[in-house]
Amino acid sequence: MMSHLFKYRKEKESSKTARHRQRLASNYYFIVYDSLKRFFLSFKICISITAALNHLNKSISIHVKEFGILSTVLHPGWVKTDMGGQNAHLGVEESVKGLLDVCLKLDSESTGKFFDFKGKELPW
Repeated sequence: MMSHLFKYRKEKESSKTARHRQRLASNYYFIVYDSLKRFFLSFKICISITAALNHLNKSISIHVKEFGILSTVLHPGWVKTDMGGQNAHLGVEESVKGLLDVCLKLDSESTGKFFDFKGKELPW
């Protein structure tokens, strides 16, 4: 009888352990799934905001062109800041200098367009 109880207790413990492991795996799956879902949602929002900004820029540039006002969007590049992180390719000074150079070269043909910090036109 004692060996039967011991065997029963071992089976109960192992099934609890297995259930606990399943729960952990299930929770891990939902954490990963939720994180990926949030990442893709923020990625979609970022793309939507960028598209909206470019569309707004194009629309504004059409309306203000007759007044001699230029409207353009500039991309500063991947800059070493709190947001860009230490793996970014550009220092703040290099990015700002590039953006200022681009601003000084803008003309009526540049209005409504999207440029990077080197002056290269970016498609959108």
